[in-house]
Amino acid sequence: MAAGNSRLPLADRRDLWAAALALLEGRGVEALLEFVPGDDPAVLTREAATLRCAAGRTPSGRP
Repeated sequence: MAAGNSRLPLADRRDLWAAALALLEGRGVEALLEFVPGDDPAVLTREAATLRCAAGRTPSGRP
């Protein structure tokens, strides 16, 4: 399924996010979550964990 305007779980495109975040590594740029699937606050923890994983971070945010 193509992303388009859909808010997919980050895990559905983990490889894409890992590559994008790797390009930003060491440049003093931070990533943040602006939207989550379904605008559901209940998935924020899961999405944040996926983003940290894609960035090569542990759940605590440390490398």
